[in-house]
Amino acid sequence: MSGEMTFIKATILKITDEAMLVDCCGVEEWLPLSQIDFIGIEGEITTIELPEWLYDQKGFIKHGFEKETETQKQATEPLEEAPETTEAKPFKHDAHFLRSETITVTQDLNDTEKLEYGQEMAEALSNISRLESELDGIRKQFKRQIEGHETNAKSASRLYLTGKEEREIFCDLVADFNTNEMVWTDANPPHDIVKRRPMTDEEKCMQIPLPLNKKTNTPPPPQEILAITAVSESEEAKTDNDENNEEVHDADFTEIPMNDDLAGQSPDDDQPIQ
Repeated sequence: MSGEMTFIKATILKITDEAMLVDCCGVEEWLPLSQIDFIGIEGEITTIELPEWLYDQKGFIKHGFEKETETQKQATEPLEEAPETTEAKPFKHDAHFLRSETITVTQDLNDTEKLEYGQEMAEALSNISRLESELDGIRKQFKRQIEGHETNAKSASRLYLTGKEEREIFCDLVADFNTNEMVWTDANPPHDIVKRRPMTDEEKCMQIPLPLNKKTNTPPPPQEILAITAVSESEEAKTDNDENNEEVHDADFTEIPMNDDLAGQSPDDDQPIQ
């Protein structure tokens, strides 16, 4: 190689014994190996050193690519710290640039970074405490719901197994003196018998049972019940008064003593009473 040199960055597409096919900013060109210097394999992006005449011949200027001189190349590469002694150089003279890449390493934190991570840790712990509290509340809420469903399941299971359920039914109460039973019938048609039980001794001694309505076969309305009860009480009071009057009349009656002279007279004798 002779003449002034320049550098380009390109992707190596193919390498043969005498040339290399590269892709520089979307333009593919063959470069002779005898005129270039590079390090890399197929598929890698690398920096290629080539003469300016070859650079111009391949039309990189026409394609709008700018030359990268040795000075520019060195300016774009990361600066290395100057070694303290000659023996402390990180590379030997035969070291060559391969590629740029990002790697993960462990480094010490400064005070600002430590403070930032400390605040981040405190915020995370606060969020954990808040979420645990919310989770505890949700668990209690779901526990109450589960207990409620368990109660419903037990109640439904009992009803399912027994086949019976207690219900409130609006009924008419009838005293059946033929069977001496208290009978509850549904107040709504068809007036089915809901419950019946034997009368107590007190219930057997009730007043004369109220007559049923002949047309509807149902007890009279409350107004008629009150009227019948009032009449019954009035009749009882009248009977008691008559009995009391008779007793009083008997008590007031006094037998008049008869004179011996009148003892032998008949009722027809018109004699004045002495």
